[in-house]
Amino acid sequence: RLPSGYNYPLLTFNAFATDEGNKHDFPSIIIGDGYFEFQQSMGLGSEGPEYALTHEHAHHLQFSLGVKDNDSSQNARRQELMADAFSAYFLTHISGGDMTVEQLSNIHSVAYSVGDCEISNDARHHGTPQQRRCATMWGASIAGSQDAANIDLIELKNRFDTW
Repeated sequence: RLPSGYNYPLLTFNAFATDEGNKHDFPSIIIGDGYFEFQQSMGLGSEGPEYALTHEHAHHLQFSLGVKDNDSSQNARRQELMADAFSAYFLTHISGGDMTVEQLSNIHSVAYSVGDCEISNDARHHGTPQQRRCATMWGASIAGSQDAANIDLIELKNRFDTW
């Protein structure tokens, strides 16, 4: 909890998904007000929240698929980029967000804006801005493909793994 309620956007500039780590936790998606303020300040106020929610929901899909982070920078980056791709896939798909080209351009900008320029062996590395934008572009292109209606979650994950 923040003292005196929400007054600290830098402390709430985060979004994350929780898994059933122990018997007292419930799967949750938590997105701080600071994240939304940042997206609003960049002119991405409508697509930013949709991207954040679908990205974090994609982590829940990863949990159900058994995609685990084993504390290596490559696995952390893989999970984040996969969540970016899954998010863009849903937001683009005609049965999902069915976003316009302009809205998708904003999604790519949102992904770029939350990229991590600290390239290291740190297990928290989420991918560079270019990698994050590229992952959303890939997910959107798969959703727009002719066989998009035949792609289930397992197939999407397998395609991502061979991309």
